[in-house]
Amino acid sequence: EDKRDSKSEVALLYKSLQQLSDMDKTVALLYLDQLSYREIATITGIPETSIGVRISRVKEKLKKILLQYGIR
Repeated sequence: EDKRDSKSEVALLYKSLQQLSDMDKTVALLYLDQLSYREIATITGIPETSIGVRISRVKEKLKKILLQYGIR
């Protein structure tokens, strides 16, 4: 049952990611892949100094979306 719950939560996360803009989705996926801020900046063209702020904003957006699905 725990595996099924984990799989459904992961599915909801990816469903939530689809609701983000393309750039926010890209940043989120690169962050989830554990790339450094420098690597994310190089790939996206966003200044490295802005990556942390962007990630924080994406996390907040995802929290709001996931709350709609009843996930905290």
